[in-house]
Amino acid sequence: MTPSGFRDVLSEEARVREAITRAVADLFASRGYVPIETPTLEVMDVLRVGGRVPATPFKFFDSRGDLLAMRPDVTLQIARMCATRLANVPGPLRFRYTQRVFREAETENRVQARELTQCGVECIGEVGPAADAEIVVLFAEALRLAGATQFVLAMATVGVLRALLERSGAAEPWKAAVLDAYHGSDFVALDRLCDAAMGRVVEGEAVDAGAAAPAYTEAIRQLARIRGAQDAIDAVRALVTPLGCVADLDDFQATYDLLGEAGLADSVLVDFSVASSFNYYTGLVFEACSPYLGSPLGSGGRYDRMIGAFGADRPAAGFAFSLEQAMAAASAEVDAAPADARPLRIAVPKGSLNAEAIACLEEAGLDVTGLANPGRSLVISNPGVDYIIVRPSDAPVFVALGAADCG
Repeated sequence: MTPSGFRDVLSEEARVREAITRAVADLFASRGYVPIETPTLEVMDVLRVGGRVPATPFKFFDSRGDLLAMRPDVTLQIARMCATRLANVPGPLRFRYTQRVFREAETENRVQARELTQCGVECIGEVGPAADAEIVVLFAEALRLAGATQFVLAMATVGVLRALLERSGAAEPWKAAVLDAYHGSDFVALDRLCDAAMGRVVEGEAVDAGAAAPAYTEAIRQLARIRGAQDAIDAVRALVTPLGCVADLDDFQATYDLLGEAGLADSVLVDFSVASSFNYYTGLVFEACSPYLGSPLGSGGRYDRMIGAFGADRPAAGFAFSLEQAMAAASAEVDAAPADARPLRIAVPKGSLNAEAIACLEEAGLDVTGLANPGRSLVISNPGVDYIIVRPSDAPVFVALGAADCG
């Protein structure tokens, strides 16, 4: 019997996992990201230097008396590495990884996985809308390559919220409580905090807001309710411009426009309630949600000040997604949709089999535009058909998974 939140992975599933992680690694490598590995255990105080750490289920004391934790996150570790061991290495640096993380995920109703496999990248030293858009596009491509195609990319910038808090004049405990409410997506608590700050009657013990200005307090409340497309960005701009808290909204607009040019307009939801469980993000934040699952597939964003907490500072952005969540979403999509309600998905081999495979597909009457010269893309979408470019040995695995209909 395995411990609560852990499980065995038998050969059939292990082969599928291996094929997906290999294909995703190939995608990341094609964009210049090199592999990196971090230790399973970290000194707890070192992790806390980088920012808010979510509940960590496993802590140990070593023989030196240091409190250690099994890593709940890889980004914090890579930040430590960049600020110390790689401080003198010129950037930009692009890293990719596939590693296990350990988190406390037990709820009142059910026990969730406490060991997850994260696939992710970190781009160190690049800044600006183009760098942010690169990360989001790569995130979407990786999820599709893993078989999860029906997702929504919810995105915002935490710069606006941080600017409102900074200029609000509120006491530090109140600002910390507001951030906790955002991080926990607890907007009932947020309403109570804002009501208390504005002198309204609130049940239970209220956090003292100090001299918080009502206009900023109300804007903080309203911000969490704004979502949509371009109209949401316009609404936020109208809300915060009179308060001098536009922050990085222009960069966010530019990133949004670039994502539209990349063909992601229909997948993006601007949602200013989005905030990670980690507090190290300084600008763009995003997460991918499947309509078939109750928790995000993955998330990411920009964290320009976190590396500096460990030493030499550099701007950075990245993302990670759960392999298990992506596979679950892919399986649910296959089960939910009749084959004729979605594009035909075909696994196409690389290498020596590629030319003959394309010729066979074309002879069958399929649109093979762009397939012979895909550039860096590993998923080619044409009318009625999606091609997933994989290693020859992985083609049958993708079919077995249901991530491809044939190969």
